[in-house]
Amino acid sequence: MESLGFVPGKRYATLSSTGEMVAGSLLTLGLGGPIAPGLMIAIMLVAARTAHKDKGYFAQGGGYELAALYATAGVALAMAGPGRFSLDAALNADGARGRKTCLASPHRRRSSRCARVTRAHPARCAG
Repeated sequence: MESLGFVPGKRYATLSSTGEMVAGSLLTLGLGGPIAPGLMIAIMLVAARTAHKDKGYFAQGGGYELAALYATAGVALAMAGPGRFSLDAALNADGARGRKTCLASPHRRRSSRCARVTRAHPARCAG
């Protein structure tokens, strides 16, 4: 890590690996909503800018292609939400996300996502 400009290297290596393990565990369990994809995006952006920036785009030459792909997947996971089979759904911790999704409809009408949330929780998207 010190060769990439992170001094002291051991501390940053520990933080990076811990962040990757926490993000992976939270994603696997579906816990924490957009926090896990946010960690994943941050880690991949740092990796792309430090370890891969001088090597071009393609991964076969050590470029930032895979880091960009993983960061994009993190954005998609953050936007999609934890899903119905996640621990967030089992603990009913995704209530605020469901309301926000309904109110953020680009056409100012109930979207299909809102309708799905409405069937599961009728009080969330009323009106």
